[in-house]
Amino acid sequence: MKVTIVFNNFNLSRDLAGAWGMAAVVDTGAEHVLFDTGSRGEILLENMKRLDISPFQISKVVISHNHWDHTGGLADFLSVNPAVTIYAPELDHDLVFRAQGGGAEVFLVREPVQVVPGVRTSGVFVHPLPEQALILETSSGHVILTGCSHPGVVNLVLAAPAPRYLVTGGFHLFRSSPEAIRAAAEGLEEAGIELVAPSHCTGEAALEYFRRFFDRRFLYGGLGAVFEV
Repeated sequence: MKVTIVFNNFNLSRDLAGAWGMAAVVDTGAEHVLFDTGSRGEILLENMKRLDISPFQISKVVISHNHWDHTGGLADFLSVNPAVTIYAPELDHDLVFRAQGGGAEVFLVREPVQVVPGVRTSGVFVHPLPEQALILETSSGHVILTGCSHPGVVNLVLAAPAPRYLVTGGFHLFRSSPEAIRAAAEGLEEAGIELVAPSHCTGEAALEYFRRFFDRRFLYGGLGAVFEV
């Protein structure tokens, strides 16, 4: 299974366009799943092109939560490939109308859902806003993809059974105190996570703390990162 970060404000490649937001493509070998769509569709589609990922390879789209920097690219993506199934905690009415009008199936979910074999949602955490993570079953353990982690990155990670191998995505610590950053790192350690690859809304201070705390178990999870799991 392969995870490629196709949209992020932390950019690891000069060949890709960075912007505020998050999106990743999961390649199971049989199907491709798009997790979030970033904030701008033209950037999402161009980055996918440069990474040799065709929009027509995508069969499922999972939205972590209904914020512009995670849903902003969806309309442009659907204008290219509307033949997908979408799983989201909630979506703006106009996005639902456009998706269904183009032929997409839209499921507004609360409970965990199997998206494709080996890939499922975490179930929706409702506080402080509805958000879900994506959980991948791999031979190394469970991989957790987060959008922004508004409910807390540790809570989202704990939604995956042990063993927990990798968490990547936004950790929502960019406005957090040093104490909150330390608590998140310690919570992930207690959860038994092997590798951490934060990006997006994690914040520079938290990134540096996680880099020191996890040492060789810290990975850069920004735009262009590829995880073979």
